[in-house]
Amino acid sequence: MDSLPFMWTKEDAKLGKVPYNVDVYCAQKSIKLTNESKEIFDNVKNLKWINPIIPKIEETKILLKEESIVINLGGLHSPVGNGEEYIKATIIPLIEILKSKYNYNIIITAGSDAVKKVQKKLKDYDVEVKTYKQKQFLSVVNQSKIFFTSPGLTTIFETMNLDKETIFLPPQNLSQFYNVEYAKKIIHKYKVIFWNKSSLSLENLKDINETESEIVKKIYLEIKKSSSKNYVEKMKNNITSILEENYNVNKNYKKSNLNGAYEVIKYIKEVCKQVYT
Repeated sequence: MDSLPFMWTKEDAKLGKVPYNVDVYCAQKSIKLTNESKEIFDNVKNLKWINPIIPKIEETKILLKEESIVINLGGLHSPVGNGEEYIKATIIPLIEILKSKYNYNIIITAGSDAVKKVQKKLKDYDVEVKTYKQKQFLSVVNQSKIFFTSPGLTTIFETMNLDKETIFLPPQNLSQFYNVEYAKKIIHKYKVIFWNKSSLSLENLKDINETESEIVKKIYLEIKKSSSKNYVEKMKNNITSILEENYNVNKNYKKSNLNGAYEVIKYIKEVCKQVYT
């Protein structure tokens, strides 16, 4: 099952990373394939294109004690360091601005592996740092006064069907640069906080002829440079101006009832039937 088929590069193919010969290759239809990934998929056997796997929107009601802003960081994965530079470059300036503008509680949500390091980094900022199960997370997001999130594909699909006004944080890895562009087409009301430097733009990253993992390392080295005092001040100005802007409105917005998970289950059953009968 490949949720990010657009990410394959020629370098990945040369290094034998592409699983060409499998019983069934389920690739999720979402973001348009790059020219490189198109060539790769011409050679994939037993390829099945499936609809996006969109989690069913079910909430476990959690009543927030006070009005809150939610900032979802996701897994905060980094091949270089432990994500501290990203927090320093984006989340700390964001928290400082929000505290100066609003009298809301701030909840930082993160994956279970990331919570402790986020708590340690933000221990002086009077914010809650938590991890939630999916249904609880959706309830918290729905109740939030303002919702910020890293542009992970699953969260984008969840936000789409919640019809929640969303502000996307700067991308943390290569796939998220593509995800932001996709989100603009399917999210109803959104804003995007971009890295205001050309080295951290999709246009620049698309031209790097290396494997995904090598490109991600370059991204994190650039993020590390962006945690300098001068850049953080620029990021503050960037965030302030975006908060003052109106949300972009997608006139073609509609919720989706599609869920490719059922298609994957069908193919798994077919393979099992061939193997065991």
